[in-house]
Amino acid sequence: MLYARRFTWAFVGSSLMILAMMGVAAVSLYPALVPSLGGREFDLTIRNSSSTPRTLRTMLWIALGGMPIVLVYTTVIYRVFKGKVKLSHDSY
Repeated sequence: MLYARRFTWAFVGSSLMILAMMGVAAVSLYPALVPSLGGREFDLTIRNSSSTPRTLRTMLWIALGGMPIVLVYTTVIYRVFKGKVKLSHDSY
């Protein structure tokens, strides 16, 4: 697709290939997230690595409270630094 100058399709194809490789790796490791060299009983699995419902609820409230702060900060930074860079005698 790059030779045909169809850059969007080249990006989509590349992204799908990466997602497919990640999917194959996830399916081949399931249910172990991190396999152990010491034996299967020491694997980090989906079940023994999950958080409790209380922890997940707490983190949800923290994330909901923090996301507006992140969005405002990102907006301010983008507005402060928008535009082209101007080279002057003082720039390096």
